[in-house]
Amino acid sequence: MKILNIILSIFIFIFAAASAVFSYFLFEKRAQFVSGHEKMANAIYESSKALDAGSGTADSKKLTPEILAHDKYADLDSALPALSSQSKKIVAQRNALAQSLWNIAEAIRMKDAGEVESYRQIDSYSGRMDAVVAGVADTVKHRDNAYQAISDVAKPYRVNIRKEALVNASDLRASRAVLKPLADYIKNTLNNSNAYRSALVEVSRIAGKKVNVADNRRDAGIKEVKAVVTAKVGEVNTLLGELSKVKRDNSRLNSAVRSRDAQIKAAEKKYKDVSNALSELKESIGVAKDYRPWRAGSEEARSRMFGKVTAVSKEYGYFVIDLGERSVVYQESNGKKVPIALKLTSGVEVAVVRKPVAAEAKKDAPASDIVKGAAEIKNESVVFIASSSIVRVGETESVVDLPAGSDVKVGDIVLYKNKVK
Repeated sequence: MKILNIILSIFIFIFAAASAVFSYFLFEKRAQFVSGHEKMANAIYESSKALDAGSGTADSKKLTPEILAHDKYADLDSALPALSSQSKKIVAQRNALAQSLWNIAEAIRMKDAGEVESYRQIDSYSGRMDAVVAGVADTVKHRDNAYQAISDVAKPYRVNIRKEALVNASDLRASRAVLKPLADYIKNTLNNSNAYRSALVEVSRIAGKKVNVADNRRDAGIKEVKAVVTAKVGEVNTLLGELSKVKRDNSRLNSAVRSRDAQIKAAEKKYKDVSNALSELKESIGVAKDYRPWRAGSEEARSRMFGKVTAVSKEYGYFVIDLGERSVVYQESNGKKVPIALKLTSGVEVAVVRKPVAAEAKKDAPASDIVKGAAEIKNESVVFIASSSIVRVGETESVVDLPAGSDVKVGDIVLYKNKVK
């Protein structure tokens, strides 16, 4: 029994010692837990306070170390959701800002804009933000430079486009209002250009060649128009020179005409004087005053020609007629017979006929009978033998070419060819 008591006492002592040891360790752990809880409460408070800074929230007042103390564990369920709500708001704000930055990067066509996720991440958002800010600055700079360039381009043409007006334009409509003077100037310039182009085409057409002066060959077209017009101007100058020459020639001709007019007047006066003298002569020789003598060798005189074949040589191909340089016909006036020379020459054509009404007229018949016989011969009263041309003319006789196969005989009648049709 004694031994059992001893053994129980030992076990009780051991359990007591173990309880003391475990109680010590438990107290230490409790102290560590309370210290860690206080640190966690301070961290939550500081985090909430940091999130409140500049965000317009006051959630940190709900998450003070006192409210989150370890002895108020039952109140944690109502206090901690404020941190969760605040964190979600900050995350939503972050995501919205990241999306906005990405949208700006896309709007300004920033190179390597990346994905929107890179604007949320802690390790990349700062670089992305700096790149967007720099891109916006470059875009504004380029815009300002473009506005300044527009103003500078418009200025030489006396179109006032102020850079500040373009910068301050609130929308597209306002920008168009600022640029309207330049747009009107460009429109008028294009209209004028089209009018000039049409005029150039018309000028080239009038000059003789329609030239294409479209924008894609404007310089070549203008050069071609210049060449066409230059050539036409040369032609015009040549024509003007010729016209000037014609005017000079016309002036000389007018002078010549005036000189001829003076000569004609003098000739008319002379003709009048000769006519008066002729009238006196006609009166003196007993012919009618209205008598107009045939011209020597004229058709009227030769139509009265009447001769005969005096010789025929078929061997040498000719025949002879009794008409020559001295042969005449007579023109009647007031019973007077005025001799008119026939003026036969080589080449004069004669006709040979046979058995005319006056065929019995003789070579030595009176001149009045010869004239009468020639005038009364009718086509139906003779037989046509041949026609030919005089080849040689003597004083009283002429040689006529004998046509091959003709039946010309001595004694045949010779007339002027135009008399026999």
